[in-house]
Amino acid sequence: MPRRFEFILYALLIGSGLILSGILNRSRRAPSIPPLEQQTAPLPPRANQLQPGFHMTVPETPERSRHRVVSLGTAFAINDSGDWATARHVSRHCAALVVLDADGEHGYPVRMVVNHPRTDLSVLVTGGSFDRLAIAARDPGRRETAFFIGFPQGNPASVEASYLGSGRVDVTDGPELGGDGERIQGDFWVEDRRAPRFQGSLGGLSGGPVLDASGSVIGVAVAEEPRRGRVVSIAPRSLTELLDGAGSIGWVARNDSTNLARAIVTDANFGRYGDDLRAKSSIAEVYCYGYRSGIQPRRPRL
Repeated sequence: MPRRFEFILYALLIGSGLILSGILNRSRRAPSIPPLEQQTAPLPPRANQLQPGFHMTVPETPERSRHRVVSLGTAFAINDSGDWATARHVSRHCAALVVLDADGEHGYPVRMVVNHPRTDLSVLVTGGSFDRLAIAARDPGRRETAFFIGFPQGNPASVEASYLGSGRVDVTDGPELGGDGERIQGDFWVEDRRAPRFQGSLGGLSGGPVLDASGSVIGVAVAEEPRRGRVVSIAPRSLTELLDGAGSIGWVARNDSTNLARAIVTDANFGRYGDDLRAKSSIAEVYCYGYRSGIQPRRPRL
């Protein structure tokens, strides 16, 4: 029986205004548009491949004169042809999006976005070739340990967490950002360790993969409940539903339940393992630049 979680969680999104500027002032990069690596290969006719309920949007090309960074998150490669999975709220309302390379000095402009119609997941399409992650063909197990990999507070870091259960929960953009709430089905985890150690919010981790001990993706990070040290992910079955609906090809699902005894991600090495994946651009930071025409910036709640 799934557990029912009634507390409110905040989407793991670093947003506009003082929150963003304050965090990025402590980050390794300024929030400017990096030199862009343009992918000249034509994209597949994705609009003709989408399943009912899935819709494609085409972001603008980032320009320094017109766009400023308003939020950031994490994405991970799901095939070797430039498709990335992330949280839907990372790409929501963005005029332009950039997936950064491993050193953060260059970026890949997002050329398509396909959102899951029923949960907090998106596919970003840049083109190019990146080392994909395999997706676990199972749900988390009781008391399982997993590893959240990404860019909390705009910096590379990893979080070890223990599985609590699944349930439906209200998620908002947080009182500082004042976004609309939604009710989602999620998997719930409690934090055990951070590598490297740091304090405060996990904002910026949204869209990052949750890895099991075999290195397979067993969820996508979407929200946190800071006072309880809890984080929420979307289950692998919703991720595979997204990739099918978005017309993504070349992704791999792996039934790895028998491989867990031969763990490659452990309590001792999860920080280094996350660093290796970021260095290969299997996991990357995403910058959202500006708001689409007609969208008002999110305002703080009173």
